[in-house]
Amino acid sequence: MSSLSDQIRPQGNSEPDVRMLNGPLAVIPKSHSASKLRKDRDFWAKLEEKEKAREIQAARQRLQKDLQQNRDIYNHGYFKISPPHGVVTFVAVQVKNVATIWESNSADTVIRAMNRYSDIVRRATRDFRGYEVEAEEESFLVAFQQPLDAVNWSLTVQLAMTDTKWEEELLTCDDCIRVFKSHENGYDVPRLIFCGPRLQMGISKGRVDSVYHYASGHMGYRGTEVYRTRGICRLAQGGQILLNESLWQDLPKDQIAPYVHREVGSFKLEGFDNLTSLTEVLPCALEERARWFGIICAECNKLIKPKEGYVKALGSNWHTDHFRCWQCKKVLNGTYIVKDQKPYCEEDFFQYNAPRCRACGDPITGGFIEALESTWHPDCFVCQRCHKAPTKDDNIFEFNALPYCTECYSTVTYGTT
Repeated sequence: MSSLSDQIRPQGNSEPDVRMLNGPLAVIPKSHSASKLRKDRDFWAKLEEKEKAREIQAARQRLQKDLQQNRDIYNHGYFKISPPHGVVTFVAVQVKNVATIWESNSADTVIRAMNRYSDIVRRATRDFRGYEVEAEEESFLVAFQQPLDAVNWSLTVQLAMTDTKWEEELLTCDDCIRVFKSHENGYDVPRLIFCGPRLQMGISKGRVDSVYHYASGHMGYRGTEVYRTRGICRLAQGGQILLNESLWQDLPKDQIAPYVHREVGSFKLEGFDNLTSLTEVLPCALEERARWFGIICAECNKLIKPKEGYVKALGSNWHTDHFRCWQCKKVLNGTYIVKDQKPYCEEDFFQYNAPRCRACGDPITGGFIEALESTWHPDCFVCQRCHKAPTKDDNIFEFNALPYCTECYSTVTYGTT
C-alpha cells in the first residue's frame, strides 16, 4: 500500500517543496514557477480584502439603521425641540478620514466608537436646543435658531471628543492617535489636545426654506446656506472649527464658552464664485491645535508647507503659483489691482473694468476728460470736423453727442437746416 508521501511525490527527480499559502499545509513541487506562487498569494489577499469590505459594509448598514432610529428618539422624545425657521444657523460635522478608520480597526471597535461619537453629538444637541437635520455614519447636520448656541455646541463637542475614553485599538490608528500638549507652555503634566476621531466642523448662518416631510414627520432645509455650511466643513481639518466671519462678528463674545480664535483668510468654496472669509475658533484648553493646522492656501484649500513660498494678499494666504489674475489666470508676481475682492493684472483690470473712451472705445488707463456725459482720452477730445483740440478759452458745442468748435458747429448745423 502506497503512503501519502508516495502519492504526492512529483514525477522525475524533483523533490517536493512544502509551503504555507494562507491556508492549510500544501505540498508543491519545485517545478512550479514563482509566478504561480505569487498568483496564489494575490488570490488569497484579494479574497481577504473582499471579505473585509463585505464586513465593513454590513457594519455600516447596521450603524446607519441605529442612527436613524436614535434620531427619531432625540427629535420626538419628551425633550423635543421645535425646528428652527427663517434665519437659521447650521453646523455640519464629520469624522476626518472615516474610511481609513474602518480599514485600520475591527468592525466592532469602529461601531462602538461611532455610537459613542453620535451620543456625544446628540447629548450636546439636546443641551443647546439644536435640531438634528441629517445623520450619517460619520456626519451630522444640526440646525440652531440662535448662532450663539451653535458655537457653544461646537466647542462642547470638541472638548467631549478629546475627554472621552476610547478603545486602545482605535487609538493606534493615525487618524485617532493621542497627541499631547507640549511642555513649553509651563504644564507639568502632559495635556491631551487630540484623542480619538477628529471632527471637522463648519458653521454658517442664513435664510433658508423649510421642507416638512410628512412621511417621516421630520423637517428638512434647502438653500445656499446649507451648501455653504457643508463646504466650510469640508475645508476644515480634523479637530478644527471654522465659521463664516460675518456670523462671528455678530456674536456676543462674552457669552461664548472660553475660546481662542483667529482669522484664517478668505477661501473659494465649491459651488460659490465669491470668496468666503472664515474664522477659526477653538476651546481654550485645545488652543495648541492651531499650531497643527498651519496656513491654508485660499485657492487650492491645501496646507502650505513650511518650505513652500506663499503670498499674503486680500486677507488670505496663497501658494505663490496659485495667486493669479481672476480673468486671465496669469500668476501675479508684481503689481495687481483689486476689484470686488478679486485680484486682476493691470491689463485685464483696465480691459474689463476701466471706463472707455467715447471716441476710440479703448480703456482709459491714465488721465481723462469728462464731458458730454462721457469720458474721453485727452487726445481724443477734439472737434469732430477739424480735429483741433480745444483750448481753455474755447467754447465747445455738442451735436449728435459729439464735440465741435464754434466755427465747425455753425457749419454743420447750417448744413442740416
